[in-house]
Amino acid sequence: MYGLSKDVDLGFMCGKILLQVCVGVNEIILNFDEDMSITVTANYSQIKKTGEKNDFNACPDGAIMLVGLLHRAIKDARGSPDGTLQMVFDNGESIVLYDNSQKYESYVIKYKGKQIVV
Repeated sequence: MYGLSKDVDLGFMCGKILLQVCVGVNEIILNFDEDMSITVTANYSQIKKTGEKNDFNACPDGAIMLVGLLHRAIKDARGSPDGTLQMVFDNGESIVLYDNSQKYESYVIKYKGKQIVV
């Protein structure tokens, strides 16, 4: 819906450790250390370290995979103007969030009182 600014700096995400995965019918909330969270309400994917990709069209569908990332740190975070966000974790797996809703937010990143709405 909103995309990501081409000059957005996602460096603050690096090193954040996933502490909690909250699963709802219409959203997943990823809570990290240092007061960072990401609320996901749209499609997302997992890219395994082997390169295999799994797509999830409903938030709860990938919950088990996300739980497997608990206590893992974000090693790299990359965004693109179309709103795609890829987070690479320290175990080599990635989560990709998409901005695929025309009416609603696809995901919201909150960090130390600020937020990025996509």
